[in-house]
Amino acid sequence: MLAHEAVSKAGELRNGVSFSLPLPQRIAVRLGSVREVITRQLHKPIEDGVISVHGHRITVLDAAMLLARARIERPHGRRARVVAR
Repeated sequence: MLAHEAVSKAGELRNGVSFSLPLPQRIAVRLGSVREVITRQLHKPIEDGVISVHGHRITVLDAAMLLARARIERPHGRRARVVAR
């Protein structure tokens, strides 16, 4: 979902892309989960240096790793591109 949000809001998935996410409860409803699971799942990429979180703002630190973890090729019909910069 993070990779998809980065692509849909920034147009591409690259290091340094920043975007905001709704509250974990809203994400959970959208994904058919619960807030606690969403919160736990966000901790791993933070700990691994893939993303950083400040409030509701997510910054992609390692786009290639985020894409690899997401295992996506075409989020909603658009190809996710990793741009090296």
